[in-house]
Amino acid sequence: MSRSDDEFHAFVAERLDRWRRSAYLLCGDWHLADDLVSQALVKLHRSWSKARSADNVDAYAQKVLTRCWLTERGRRWRHLEQTHSDPPPRRTCPTTGWSTGCRWPTCSARSGHASAQC
Repeated sequence: MSRSDDEFHAFVAERLDRWRRSAYLLCGDWHLADDLVSQALVKLHRSWSKARSADNVDAYAQKVLTRCWLTERGRRWRHLEQTHSDPPPRRTCPTTGWSTGCRWPTCSARSGHASAQC
């Protein structure tokens, strides 16, 4: 490894837990926080020569992490399904009385009797 890589690894090792906590404070999800930190580390490593010459390398790294979060937050697939409410109530099958609900509009439409697949 080069001296530059050694500097980067030492820099990351000292700050990784702090970045993870910071990412969690941004997004509220530990799994997403880990993803954000990973994305930020890739971007930071790509521009390490520029980052290490910055006046405040910690601020530069935090800015990269925050921009990763803003990018992730703006992705369309994050807005497709809102999971903040309870799921809809389960229907009861009129033929069997099971609370799993029917796959078909009526059980009698399937071979004249209700099956275990209902």
